[in-house]
Amino acid sequence: MHAMKLAVENNVLRWNYVEKILQDWTNKKVTSIEEVEADSLQFAAQKQQRQQRTYRSNHQKYKEIIPDWFH
Repeated sequence: MHAMKLAVENNVLRWNYVEKILQDWTNKKVTSIEEVEADSLQFAAQKQQRQQRTYRSNHQKYKEIIPDWFH
């Protein structure tokens, strides 16, 4: 039921999506809603770290060069 709820919240109304969620939980040996929520929080934290690293690396690539005489 929780997998179906997640699918609806993500606006994905296909049974295959629910099956993939359940398969992922099985592979990770997740057996309770509390473990699902902990896994979701961990995933979100990892995603945020990846986005921050990407932002930093992109920001460094396109850093504006200011000539010394400007200061």
